[in-house]
Amino acid sequence: MVDTAPVNLVTDTLLVAKYADMFVYVARANYLDKRMLNVAQNLYNEKKLPNMALILNDTDLNRGYGYGYGYGYGYGNAYVEQVKKPWYKRILS
Repeated sequence: MVDTAPVNLVTDTLLVAKYADMFVYVARANYLDKRMLNVAQNLYNEKKLPNMALILNDTDLNRGYGYGYGYGYGYGNAYVEQVKKPWYKRILS
């Protein structure tokens, strides 16, 4: 296991890429600007860092998120539940 500098700051990671079997991209929740995940996505898509996994650390499961307000009405005999993709799948797809 080799820990390298962030891939968007220096090219060290890309230089050792040909010797690695796997890459683990670590992102800190509520710290990393989520637009920076585009860097990891592009490196993966361009196959510069193949076999990449993403780890989201420092998450707080007790902390809620978002807000909402809603109303509605309707009729029918069936309720269809929409399955919402997790945020990380929406970002990386």
